[in-house]
Amino acid sequence: MEPPPPFCYTDISSKQNTQTEEYDMKSALTAAIALVVIILVQMALTFAFTYQVGELFGKTAIGALFFYCLLRVGKSRRQSSAE
Repeated sequence: MEPPPPFCYTDISSKQNTQTEEYDMKSALTAAIALVVIILVQMALTFAFTYQVGELFGKTAIGALFFYCLLRVGKSRRQSSAE
């Protein structure tokens, strides 16, 4: 079996898809890091104050992160459909 050619032709649409995939992966990594930070702060608040304070912070922060991600997905889809 022959090896693939060293260079492949890629048109502009495949480049746009690659950029979109990279942006999606970056957004997913950012969200994962934000979740880890939320959990760490929640643990610190639980240790420093009470369980209820940590739980209130966690629920509020995760809710805000969820709606932020929804807004970013909607914004990026509108931008990609406009192009």
